[in-house]
Amino acid sequence: MKYFCIGHNKCATSTLTTIFQHNGVSCHHGPMNWSLKDYNSFTDTGGIPFIDIDKKNETVHHSTNIEQHFSLTYKNFDINNLIWLDQLLDDCIFIYNMRDLQGWMLSRMSHGIRLGGQKNQFYPTTDNMLLDWINLRNYYAQQVINYFQNSKNSIILIDTTQPHWINFLCEFLNFRYKNNFPPRNVTREDKRSLLSKLCFFYKKHGITEKDRLSIMPENLVSLSKTLPNNF
Repeated sequence: MKYFCIGHNKCATSTLTTIFQHNGVSCHHGPMNWSLKDYNSFTDTGGIPFIDIDKKNETVHHSTNIEQHFSLTYKNFDINNLIWLDQLLDDCIFIYNMRDLQGWMLSRMSHGIRLGGQKNQFYPTTDNMLLDWINLRNYYAQQVINYFQNSKNSIILIDTTQPHWINFLCEFLNFRYKNNFPPRNVTREDKRSLLSKLCFFYKKHGITEKDRLSIMPENLVSLSKTLPNNF
């Protein structure tokens, strides 16, 4: 059995890693080189596109050129790698781990700062960068929800802002529950300063409170409910 956590980074990927490791499932936490031969679970897409599939060696991966990462936009983020995995494997589960838009953006912004103040895909944060994150999130969700209506393997939709999502997932996968998980990534100090910046951004670009609290675009909510496994 293979498990693929296909949500963006900063959506409980460290917690998911802990769950798999606690249950004896070999786990790769990181976006580079998802090697199917070496691991049975994968928990971090990195939030940037997989741009190549090595079918011979059964690996999907990103470019190692960081400048190329910066040049990619949400329009480069297709799900061809997920389609390939779904068609290749007869026994796997996809876990679409999500969270509210505001919490996700705050965590990404804070992560960029903690990387040491050097230029990276999350820092320095600009309005154009934040808009691209939103477009990426919405565009990707559209592709995932549409494709997995008729996929060969199962998909589980997880809202990681819900208080009992870990229990739900462990019960579904028949895993042991572990209540010792990594701490939150956003400190109170980070949250205060970054929220102030986001408030100006919301007002400037007309982003509503409903949008900020959503885990996916409104037009996908009813469609997502037709998928069998939701929490």
